[in-house]
Formats: sequence, structure tokens, C-alpha cells
Amino acid sequence: MRIRPLSKRLRTWLICGAAVLLAPALLGVGLYTIIEFDPKKLEYPDNVVFQDRRGHVLRFLPDEKGERHIWVPLEEIPEVLQKAFIAAEDERFYSHPGFDPVAISRALFSNMREQRIVSGASTLTQQVVRSVYPRKRTYAAKLTEAVRALKA
Repeated sequence: MRIRPLSKRLRTWLICGAAVLLAPALLGVGLYTIIEFDPKKLEYPDNVVFQDRRGHVLRFLPDEKGERHIWVPLEEIPEVLQKAFIAAEDERFYSHPGFDPVAISRALFSNMREQRIVSGASTLTQQVVRSVYPRKRTYAAKLTEAVRALKA
């Protein structure tokens, strides 16, 4: 039995198919490698809070960005509030790696159909990343945000 060499056409299709499969993977690995993410940036310093001797807040000073926030441990946030927040903001929170391919596909289709941005696809993780790394509203910036969310 003689083994016949692959035809040129079949070889071309196989090479193109491999390129179509490998290009996004290589792009993803490359972006994951070069896009920086510093988890320490997620740590917000507490604002200065002045209290009287009974613990009542007298004055609450914003940070250098003008923001007001107080760190609350997750254990102190009622579970029903956590679940409500996740249900409203990111229903597939527990089933994606930091970005939601299903939501991205839906948003991309809606935006292309309307020929403008009408829908977003940010997960909770991406929203946290965006608060630390503000960005312009472009597809390239969204890709960077998704990579950072994957690293978070």
C-alpha cells in the first residue's frame, strides 16, 4: 500500500485552518504577557474619618482623587446583598474567568446591528479593573481591560 502525498489544496486548507486557530491563541498569550496588572492597585486606602467619643462620624475627608470610601470586609456585607448585586450586575459571575465571552458576543452583535455602542459586556471584575485603570471607550482598551480582569 502506497501513501499518497497530500494535495496542495488540502495542505493549504490545513495551514489556513491552523493559522485561524493559532492566531487568536498566540495573540491572547502575547497580550497576557505584555499587559501589566498590579493587584496592589486594588487596595484602596481608607479615607480619614473624624468621630466623636461615641463613634458618630463628624467629618469624612475624601482621598486625593476626591473619592469617599471605607473598606468593608466581605463577611460584614449581608449575603442577600452580595447575591442581589451579582444577579443585577453579572449573572454569570461564577462561571467565567473574569470576562464573559457570551456577553461580549451579545454586545458586539447589538452594537454592530445598531452601528453604535448600545450595549456593554463588562463583568464585575472588569468594572473593578476599570476603576483602577481608567480607559477610553475603545475596543482595544476593552481588550486590555479583559486581559487585566483575567489576571485579577
